[in-house]
Amino acid sequence: MSSPKVLARACLTCRGRKIKCDTAKPTCGPCINNNRPCEYSFEPPKRRPTRAVINTLQSQKRALDQVIIELKKASPEGREIILQSIAVGDASVKLPQSTQTVSNGDSQDGLPNISPTPTVEQVHDEDGDGSSSDEDLDPVNFLSVDESGHIGAFGPSSALHDPLQAGGADKAQHGDHFRYQLIANAALQRQQEHLLRRLPEIDGVPTELAMHLLDLHWNRQHHSFLLTYRPAFMRDLLRGGPYCSFFLLNAIFACSSKFSERLELRDDVTDPNSAGRRFFDRCDDLLVRDELLNHSTIPTIIGLLLLGSTWVARNDTSRGWLYTGYALRMVYDLGLHLDCKEVAGNAEDIEIRRRVFWGAFICDKLQSLYLGRPITIQLRDAHVSKDFMDTMEEMELWGPYVDPAVPDVQSSSYAFTPVPCHSVSTFQQLCLLSKIMTKIINRFYVVGAKPDKARSSLQSVDDSLTSWETTSLIIDTLGCLDELAIPNSGVVNPANIIRKLMAANGIAQNSEATVNTQTPSSFDLDAILQMFPDSSIPETQHTSYQQNLESHAPDLLFGFMDSSFPSPQAAFTYQPDHG
Repeated sequence: MSSPKVLARACLTCRGRKIKCDTAKPTCGPCINNNRPCEYSFEPPKRRPTRAVINTLQSQKRALDQVIIELKKASPEGREIILQSIAVGDASVKLPQSTQTVSNGDSQDGLPNISPTPTVEQVHDEDGDGSSSDEDLDPVNFLSVDESGHIGAFGPSSALHDPLQAGGADKAQHGDHFRYQLIANAALQRQQEHLLRRLPEIDGVPTELAMHLLDLHWNRQHHSFLLTYRPAFMRDLLRGGPYCSFFLLNAIFACSSKFSERLELRDDVTDPNSAGRRFFDRCDDLLVRDELLNHSTIPTIIGLLLLGSTWVARNDTSRGWLYTGYALRMVYDLGLHLDCKEVAGNAEDIEIRRRVFWGAFICDKLQSLYLGRPITIQLRDAHVSKDFMDTMEEMELWGPYVDPAVPDVQSSSYAFTPVPCHSVSTFQQLCLLSKIMTKIINRFYVVGAKPDKARSSLQSVDDSLTSWETTSLIIDTLGCLDELAIPNSGVVNPANIIRKLMAANGIAQNSEATVNTQTPSSFDLDAILQMFPDSSIPETQHTSYQQNLESHAPDLLFGFMDSSFPSPQAAFTYQPDHG
């Protein structure tokens, strides 16, 4: 190992006076001009502590904190027992086993023993998420620059790794200045969107129809994962830019078509499943023609994720799984899992990269749970900040979309008051819940999971879920669902299910919260079963579900679990059997 390089520093005189030194040898310019003695101190740079050392010190602190808490709560006899159980050696302290069961954030292991040398389990747990915090991670170590100056995501083990000379996470990007800049830019870009309506067509689609599909997207699917950053997408759609492509545009058209009642979107006017088929075909053509799978871009990632979720919902699981898999590989290829300025640049780039990473992270976990397959993005790779700086959509008012070209028979039957959509905070909580989902999958549902290990993890997982529940404002969320249930009858049953789960787990509920069950239509169980088919459900059990849930109503959720539904007109005239 080579000796550390000696840094060139100012002389002691200039350093003491805090003036600029030209570091000339043997005497610097300022000392010559002022006739002062000039002396240099040659010292190697201070060594930075390694991650293992930092992790060990953090573990020691947590363990000692726990001991102090137990001593504080214990009786005099209990304190004596605790003190007697602590073994003190020459250079280490051995804590009792009872102090090693406290949850440690994302780490699945208990508190490790305090010792001079960390064990393998202390540095990496069985989930592979590690125990370091995001502040400990220097993502620049996993970046490389080639001869042309192009930055790629190649870690230290790669033969292509050529480390950057300087860098580090741009902490200044987290300032309020950039937050206000993004929010102001989002408001200005929203004012420019009307210019799109002046275009004669958008990628061969009549402008009025294209804007109808985009409005459906912003009203529904967009709020599920916040994959499409609206200010950048709509700006680049109008003027051209890196965050919009014909492939992404047609993917949005394809996924939004299923929410539209317009017959011109169907290849067969009698078959609702044919809605948007032309856009799916267009996406297939663009994938081949432009060789989109041969190079990674953010619009391609978003388009593949949208299509992947839709194909899984349409029961084409292989295609959906493969599309999502391509997108997740591209996430790593572009270094979206590395939250630093070297690969992002300005505040808008960082915001988009964060949203796309976490949207992909959530899609990965949902598909893994539903299909019973391994996850791709592990917790050890989830060091991207969840501090989304553009919060304009957080308090933006939301109401059900009404197509001006198709009369809405339900619009005259109720007066809906728009409610804040809380998109950003909901998405942040879904990110946290998805991290817990990762732990659940890795501990209970992976190949080779053993009952004894799974049983030992139950408490830590339960603690994580309890911690998430106490910080996720679930009561406020139910209040929003109650408001949405007035025009969107499909929301009634999910809200009731959440309340039953809360009651079963002893979670207090607001006694004033009520759900309006006298809605014109209700939840469509048949559609859900078609979306997520399970041949293992017997017919008798299927019938019992139908007796508990009302049927034949459009799914007016944001579209992750979507399929073909009866028209609103047919659903509205249906009278549910309450007997």
